[in-house]
Amino acid sequence: MRKAGLIALILLLAVFITGCDAVFQEDTSPTNPEILRIRGDELGGEIIYPGSGNFVYERGTIAELELQANEGYEFAGWRGENADEVMKVDDYNWQIYMDDNKELYSEFTLIEFLLWDSEPKSDAEKVSYDISEVILTYNNTVDREKLADDISVYQVDEPETEEEEVESNIIQDIVVDNNKIILELEGNLNFGAEYAVTVSENIWDIEGNFAEPEDFVFTVEKGEPGIPVINNIRQSNEEDIEIIWESSLENIKDESERNAGQYRIYRSLSEDDDFEELVELKAHEDDDEEDNDFSREDNLISYTDGDIDSDNIYYYKITAVDEAGTESEPSDILSSDN
Repeated sequence: MRKAGLIALILLLAVFITGCDAVFQEDTSPTNPEILRIRGDELGGEIIYPGSGNFVYERGTIAELELQANEGYEFAGWRGENADEVMKVDDYNWQIYMDDNKELYSEFTLIEFLLWDSEPKSDAEKVSYDISEVILTYNNTVDREKLADDISVYQVDEPETEEEEVESNIIQDIVVDNNKIILELEGNLNFGAEYAVTVSENIWDIEGNFAEPEDFVFTVEKGEPGIPVINNIRQSNEEDIEIIWESSLENIKDESERNAGQYRIYRSLSEDDDFEELVELKAHEDDDEEDNDFSREDNLISYTDGDIDSDNIYYYKITAVDEAGTESEPSDILSSDN
């Protein structure tokens, strides 16, 4: 009986507490709601506060409005049923008295047609090698009929002579979507290469304004060699230590099965000390240089470190290096006493 009474008391307290929460919870919804419907020209500017949409206010309150014109535009004024009721605070802020439902539309005027943005951005680095398009975004609708096809995307190479520069346009198609010019590209870009985007003629909008030609460059990401895996480190005598590891792919970001052409072996007398580069090895089968301390068999590569003191324990780690000189993250550290 005592247990049943205790349970009943707990349930009663729970109901009481829930009821108190319901009684004391503040009701913040307006008792006399009025709706502000506010829209704007998205190309021309932004309604920073309260935003674009429908907003509920208590009747008799003042709604604060904040705008910001986009680059190349200026605020032209308010339109809508209640435009004449808006009170200016400064160049960026306005107010309207909410004594009824209100409807407003912010209007902006184009003062300069220009290139707003690009993707990739100018001077961008580490751009993905497999991007399929370059996008030029202007601040007004582009006139496709007046768009000249004199736009190019090409890899910037070292000139073969002082007067000559290699240019090969890789644009497959040009598409206009409202205020965007989309340059569709052919194939993948070359790792680590710099590309130039060149607009040689004026770009016109549908209102007869033009933006002057603009050029910019971006750089493609470098390849990323695979991280080597050390299989074994063994000391068969007092004169040398053999390190055996699995070959790494030269670039794990593409579909190539080509193995990395170089490896760097680092050595230290402590796992926590600074490692120093012991040797850099060329590891492709077609490399002409011979090294008696280096050998490979199938997917395994080995190197014999003959510069040792038999009283020491040595720690090793290995990195792979691609043709562009990009170095991978180091392998796990292994020691000669494993």
